[in-house]
Amino acid sequence: MSPEEKIKLLQNVEFFSPLDETIQRRIISECKEVSLKPDEILFKEGEAANSMYLILSGLMAVFNENKTLALRTPGKYFGEMALLESKPRTASVKAVEPSLLIELNKEE
Repeated sequence: MSPEEKIKLLQNVEFFSPLDETIQRRIISECKEVSLKPDEILFKEGEAANSMYLILSGLMAVFNENKTLALRTPGKYFGEMALLESKPRTASVKAVEPSLLIELNKEE
């Protein structure tokens, strides 16, 4: 996926689209990409939180005690409150299908 494709996809993310294009490109180029296989867990409930994730492709499930709370698709994000408050996660997240994410931490 090219940087332009990533930016176009992330234009639907409410905090990403108002950013200057230079900042958008820096986020795309400097932030870590995370690739997950189906059923691979990104993080578990109760783990320390210091990142949020933007979904580039795939499908992610937010769940608690094996009950799906939400599904997240490309252009969506999750983990934002954990990033702001540095509290333990209140749910787990796993890939439903092969997925590609961008991880933003406090420094970014």
